[in-house]
Amino acid sequence: MDKSKNTVRTDIKLLQALIDLYLGVKVRSEEYVKNCKKEQIESERKSLLNTNPLHIIEYIKSSVNILLNLNNEQTNTQHKANESITSDMQENYEEQIQKLEAETRMHIRVCISVMIVRTTIEVTY
Repeated sequence: MDKSKNTVRTDIKLLQALIDLYLGVKVRSEEYVKNCKKEQIESERKSLLNTNPLHIIEYIKSSVNILLNLNNEQTNTQHKANESITSDMQENYEEQIQKLEAETRMHIRVCISVMIVRTTIEVTY
């Protein structure tokens, strides 16, 4: 008789743990979480006590899948944004290099011109 009471207590504790896990991973909007009252959660908890534990496990599985999909979507969006920023930075970098190369070529032309003028002046005098 003691064993059956312990088993029932363990089953109830296990069910309560499943319910707590489900309520923890359940996907809710930010507005719902802000406006949620303890009474609402307790009411939901009580209604889940009458639910088959296998169904609660399925609820948990569904919620975790939704969370994983949302996370994957967010990660993909961040990667696309980073790629776009990197692409823009590369284009900007290439433009800057081209400008610097043009300035360097112009500087070399001026230096050569100055050397030619200097040489011409030295030869003439």
